[in-house]
Amino acid sequence: AMSWLSVGDTSQSTGSMRVLRALRVIRLFGRVKKLRKIISAISMAILPVLNVFLILFLVMGIFAVVGVSAFGVEAPERFAVFDRALVTLFKVTSGDPWPDEPRIQKEDGRVDYSVVGFQFAYTVVVLWVIVQVSVAVLLDSFIGASAMMDNEEKLEKAEHKVRENTLRNPLEPLLLWLAKDFSDNEDLSERLRNLYEELDSDGSGGLDSDEFCIAIKKLVSPFCCVLCNLSPCFCDQCDVD
Repeated sequence: AMSWLSVGDTSQSTGSMRVLRALRVIRLFGRVKKLRKIISAISMAILPVLNVFLILFLVMGIFAVVGVSAFGVEAPERFAVFDRALVTLFKVTSGDPWPDEPRIQKEDGRVDYSVVGFQFAYTVVVLWVIVQVSVAVLLDSFIGASAMMDNEEKLEKAEHKVRENTLRNPLEPLLLWLAKDFSDNEDLSERLRNLYEELDSDGSGGLDSDEFCIAIKKLVSPFCCVLCNLSPCFCDQCDVD
């Protein structure tokens, strides 16, 4: 008996492990970019759809109360109490046909217009309007969330590109300013020498950060704004009046 019990426990644990292994497929949603984007868009569209589902539930409750009052005696299996009527209407909403009871045609052959009116009103209000509105809200929210994520991704890429260009060539405006319209190498060297002498205010032959910031403040050139983006000291000390 103990062996059969141990075998049964082993089979149950093996089945649980298989279920857990099957759930590993969910990790693909986080690895595949397009799947992750779809899941994120659906999660952002849930709240508007829940509001429509709340309205749907309220309308179904109203029709369930009407069904209990009108057909509770004639069709007790379907509309005897509120919860039973609500389940019947939920089945109809999910695609099942209308139940045989209450019957549209009476025993004497006449049409029961109360049943026809109830089914027609529920079909128009719930199936043709509210359900379709819920689908439209889901699609609109999904498309809006997807477009918003695309815009955020494009903006992030643009900011990353600008940041890379700024950090890659921080002195490019200065180099362009120095290299503009120079005649030969001696002229360029002379420009560099004059710039260094202008920056080295104390004539020590070297530049520290404080001296460089003070010297940059005296220069009115396009590269000052670029340098201010790289270090807070430039923003504090390199404001050109």
